Amino acid sequence: MQRPEPARVAERYARRRLRCTPGTVCCGPPGRLGGPVQARKGLVTHRTKALWVPCLVTLILSIFANFEIRDVIGWQGARDVGPVCLFFSLPRLLAHAFIGGIGAYWSCRAGGSSRHRLLAALTPALWQTGAVVEVVTKGAVVGRLASWAVITSALLDRAVIPGVALLVGALPFLWMGRRRAATRDG
Repeated sequence: MQRPEPARVAERYARRRLRCTPGTVCCGPPGRLGGPVQARKGLVTHRTKALWVPCLVTLILSIFANFEIRDVIGWQGARDVGPVCLFFSLPRLLAHAFIGGIGAYWSCRAGGSSRHRLLAALTPALWQTGAVVEVVTKGAVVGRLASWAVITSALLDRAVIPGVALLVGALPFLWMGRRRAATRDG
C-alpha cells in the first residue's frame, strides 16, 4: 500500500482541525496564530462606524466652528493672564461643547465603547495639539524659537480650553452603556 504524501496529510489534518466553513477565512491553526476568522461583510467595519466616522465629523465641524464663528460673529475677547494672552469666545466654546456631544452621541449610537466615545469627542483638541507642536517644531528648525508664553497661550487657546468644552459636551454620553443607548432610541 502506498503512503500518502506528507503535504496532503498535513493539509487534511489542518482542514479537519480548523473546520473551515464557507463564511470563514482559514488563516492558520487555532491557538496562538489564530484560527477561523469571520470574513468581512463589506468595507465598513465596527471600528469605522464607531470611531473614525465620528472623529472625522467632529474634526470637520470644529474647523468650521473655529473659522465661521470668528468671521460671522467677529467677537473674540482677548484676556491677558499674566504673560499669556488668551482669546475667549463664548460662542466658540458653546459650539465646541455641542460638537463634542455630537461626536460622543454618534459613537454611542454606533455601539462604540467609552474609549471610542471619548476619542470621537476629543479628536479636534488632539488635532490642534499636534498642529501647535508642528508649528513650534518647524519654527525651531528654521531658527525662530518661540517663547514659552507663546507656546503656552497657543496650547491653551487652541487645544486645552476647547478640549475641556468638548469633554463637557461629551460627558452625558460617556457613562451611557451600549445597551442603554441602543434600547433608548429604538
